[in-house]
Amino acid sequence: MVKFINGIRRYIITAIDTKSDFAFAYTYKSPSSQNTKDFFLKLENVAPFKIQRIQTDNGSEFEKYFREYIQKRKIIHYHNYPKCPKMNAYVERFNRTIQEEFADFNLNTLAYDLDKFNDKLINWLLWYNTKRLHHSLGLISPMKFIINSYNPEKCNMLWTSTKICQSSKKRYTGFCY
Repeated sequence: MVKFINGIRRYIITAIDTKSDFAFAYTYKSPSSQNTKDFFLKLENVAPFKIQRIQTDNGSEFEKYFREYIQKRKIIHYHNYPKCPKMNAYVERFNRTIQEEFADFNLNTLAYDLDKFNDKLINWLLWYNTKRLHHSLGLISPMKFIINSYNPEKCNMLWTSTKICQSSKKRYTGFCY
């Protein structure tokens, strides 16, 4: 997502899981592949599951460093057809949500204080993923959906579990950018 404010250009990179609606975003000054790799590292640290597949457009920001990193991690990378945003409808809808509910209210901060904007963005994402009710999930939050999707008898995700066990087969691992 590109935002222009008083001649200043900012790039908000976004990702959303297509099953749980769990989302992440971060803002950069440029759309470089190094920044996209940094974004993906941050995403991996906060995602409550292992990412196994991603879908992106064909932008240059998804080349070089980003491509090398996901190949090293053995993550399957799908590309959209050129000029076909309908293939990435989930992330396009999330981009609209983040713009209408957050970015448009913080344009001055976005333009002149990127660190502060990203701090506010992370707080908004925490609310989005843990408190905001999603109609597509039956009026529960993405984190509640993820927690409800795990079987505590077969998974050690919950802190009270002391049994050694294998992960549930109901893992949600598809991300779109």
